[in-house]
Amino acid sequence: MDIFQLLRKDHAEALRALTAWVRGPEGKDGEQAWMRWSERWEVHVRIEENFLFPLLKGEPAFRPLVEQSVEAHGRIRSCMRRMPPYDRDAPAWADAVTDLLESLETLLEMEERKLFPEARGFLSKEESEALALEVQDFLRGLQSALAAG
Repeated sequence: MDIFQLLRKDHAEALRALTAWVRGPEGKDGEQAWMRWSERWEVHVRIEENFLFPLLKGEPAFRPLVEQSVEAHGRIRSCMRRMPPYDRDAPAWADAVTDLLESLETLLEMEERKLFPEARGFLSKEESEALALEVQDFLRGLQSALAAG
């Protein structure tokens, strides 16, 4: 598995987690679904911004795409912070969810259709696979740290 396969898989999981929350946002299950989504999203952003993007930032052709991704990450975080408490009948909640979903879908489309294909041509297969292994090691360490409390 290379870094791009890993990130695409992560995108799909993030979208599934958010969709699960949207389907059942109320009560304890909804709170847990929101926490799973938020934690998963933060880990994903850290992976992109701390592992992949530093390799691409120095290359002028990638700078605008990396900046666009970082800005989109910020928009999604902002949407998350502004999320009002669930109220089935509140237009504000529905609007906030729509903004969050649209921001996420726009980001995923840009990364998967523009950034990742171009970056795949920039990084060698070996670099891409080594980066995926580095990320997997990071994730295992994170899981161990969380399990240890």
